[in-house]
Amino acid sequence: MDIDPSDKQRNDTIQKPLHGEGSQSPPSIAAINLATSQDVEKEKLESDLALAKKELQYQIEEKGKRADELVIANNELKFQTKEKAKRAAELIVANEELAFQTEEKGKRAEELTAANEELEFQNEEKVKRAKELAIAIKQLVIKNDEKEKQASELTAAIKELIIQKYQNDETEKRASSLTIAYQELALQFAELDRLKGLIPICAYCKRIRQDQGLWQQMEGYITEHSHAEFTHTICPECTAKEFGEFLDAHPHKSV
Repeated sequence: MDIDPSDKQRNDTIQKPLHGEGSQSPPSIAAINLATSQDVEKEKLESDLALAKKELQYQIEEKGKRADELVIANNELKFQTKEKAKRAAELIVANEELAFQTEEKGKRAEELTAANEELEFQNEEKVKRAKELAIAIKQLVIKNDEKEKQASELTAAIKELIIQKYQNDETEKRASSLTIAYQELALQFAELDRLKGLIPICAYCKRIRQDQGLWQQMEGYITEHSHAEFTHTICPECTAKEFGEFLDAHPHKSV
């Protein structure tokens, strides 16, 4: 640290003895006042310098804050610029979509106009068809009157035919009955022819020999050669013969 020459001279003057051998004369009041004034000025300068340093430091900090705020503002401005660009692009797409929808509405309006014209034409055609149908109905009524007359005449003729047909039906019924009776009689004679004659039957097992030399159960043979059908049961004699011992042991049981 540098020392002011005036401060060194003042310190040397104070440290010297005021009285005694070899001492010099004491400093004057003017010199003391000058030294005091210089000290005050120095302290004031140091205080001003400290304040200036603090002010400079404050301004530097403020500049830093302003710089940070400016960076944030620039980032915000960039973000808003991007958002505006997005909104502009979206607006362009929306305008294009609106233009497309407008064109579609124009097409639909043209199609609707054409449909209305077609509907009007169809309505006119329906009116024409209704008029033609009214004329046709009148003609049909006239024809129906003629048909009713013809129907009355035809009804009378049909009644006569029904009477004749009834008589013919009675004749046909009698003929049909006679035909059925004749057919039944013929079948009966045919069955008699099938069953008549000698039938070779086994004396032990009661099977019947066929024309091919094969032996068949009697029930099957008779079923094939007639309309008869068999149902099996057991007679009292065979019951006593086959199950006598069982029935004697169990008198309450039945076969």
